[in-house]
Amino acid sequence: QTDQEAHEIENECLGMAVLAISHYSLKTKIPLPELSKKLSYKKYIPENLNKTIRQRNFLTRIRINNVFKSFLNEFNIRTILDNSVSQHDLKVKYLSTLESLTKNYGAEVFETSRLLISSETERGELSENENSLYEVMVTGHAGIQWRCKPTAVVPEKEKSKSKKKKTESRLRRENEKNKQNLNEGW
Repeated sequence: QTDQEAHEIENECLGMAVLAISHYSLKTKIPLPELSKKLSYKKYIPENLNKTIRQRNFLTRIRINNVFKSFLNEFNIRTILDNSVSQHDLKVKYLSTLESLTKNYGAEVFETSRLLISSETERGELSENENSLYEVMVTGHAGIQWRCKPTAVVPEKEKSKSKKKKTESRLRRENEKNKQNLNEGW
């Protein structure tokens, strides 16, 4: 996980905390500005994110807290006070955000050189040759998906022996990057 991905997940979690606090405010009919004085966003984020935030320097923690309060206030003014959102809407948005954050958690990818695809009425087999490989991804979110495994193309000028090791190293890095971007091509 890169720093940018971690930052995006952190922001999404803080956004989900805004949704959860807003939902609680609508449910209990306590005005959001009053509720935000009583509750901390820390109660509404994952514990490991809370731990990460606690490890940051004091000024960063204050900045996160101020940005969160500002966003909560703006969300209250533009959405909650306008009655343009219901408790149900907030729940649906919360769950869809959670789903998008956890899309690749619990996913397993398998490589195979042959696929047997069957349905209730048809049965088919895919196996072109020994060089073609397939990837099968199994998730609780999207079920079973398959694709032809992407192949790395090596330019002609990089085929010399001295550059072969560099190419292999680059291909390994690209392969690791491809594993991180599982959703591409599925």
